[in-house]
Amino acid sequence: MNIGEVVAPEFIEAAKTMTAKKVEGEKPSMYELEIISKNGRRVTLELSTRLMVSPDGLPVGVQGLGRDITARRETELSLHKALSLFTSTFESTADGIVVMGLDRQIVTCNRKFIEMWNVDQAIIDSKDGPRLIAYVSSQLKDPDELLENLIKVYEDPMATATQLLELKDGRIFERYSQPQMLEDKPVGRVACFRDITERTRAEERLRYYALHDTLTDLPNRVQFMNDLRQAVERATGNDYARFAVLFLDLDRFKVINDSLGHAVGDKLLIAIGEKLTACVLGGDEFTILLNRSGDLSEVVGVAERLQTKISEPIKIDNYEVFTTASIGVVVSSSVPRNAEDFLRDADAAM
Repeated sequence: MNIGEVVAPEFIEAAKTMTAKKVEGEKPSMYELEIISKNGRRVTLELSTRLMVSPDGLPVGVQGLGRDITARRETELSLHKALSLFTSTFESTADGIVVMGLDRQIVTCNRKFIEMWNVDQAIIDSKDGPRLIAYVSSQLKDPDELLENLIKVYEDPMATATQLLELKDGRIFERYSQPQMLEDKPVGRVACFRDITERTRAEERLRYYALHDTLTDLPNRVQFMNDLRQAVERATGNDYARFAVLFLDLDRFKVINDSLGHAVGDKLLIAIGEKLTACVLGGDEFTILLNRSGDLSEVVGVAERLQTKISEPIKIDNYEVFTTASIGVVVSSSVPRNAEDFLRDADAAM
């Protein structure tokens, strides 16, 4: 049979070269080539060849023993593709990932991990896990928290853990740790680090402004009512926890707003807010909660001092603005009332 009838076209030259070398006396060796089977399927063969000689020592041909390794090559190709995909994902993820054995030696890490922690490549190359842990811990506000968590997960190789880490430079990382498995047995741990600084700051701002006025930065109605309800609870049956609610309304604020503009009006509210430890109910209304306020005369004295302070001229842009405030006062007593009652009564008194 002609060699060209069975060997795949791209392997014909290699097969001819192999045969020629054998005839020249090359030692037995192994080769790989692909042939075309009768049904048209490509088959990868591993060939073991040797030179055939006559009794008088003259070369008469080449003998080859072929083993079908098609399945093995397909498996290797599939594995190569899987490893290529893993490597691509491993390096392109936004998370920093490090893998350590149960002996706490570094197995591998991606480039993102090195960048997040600014790790010296020498530490990674050393495979020294404790050295890496010490370096990472030195950047944390509370290194003991991480070290305690590591002790727990290494005591239980099947454990998973999630932890927030606050760095000294203000960044916040979310750490997720899980076992690395091989043939259903834990052989190490995989730790993923995600920078959630911006997300955390945004959530904190949302929580803050849910309870604070965006203009004056003072606590808003929701926060004031929470504080007032707590004051009512403390004062129930306790004469030493009496409190007072002061309801302030700026006089002539609408005139100032209409004549000088909303920008000046907003700046006036900010300036008044800076003079008070108060709560903004909205617009030109403020409330103040005086805990452990004493008797009515003491509360009235506070209200009068506030009126004096508010009536002082305020410099805004090129204007000197004057305003006063009307203040309603309600002092807690043995009469049972809820938080909403106190706010309503203070408004009515104002």
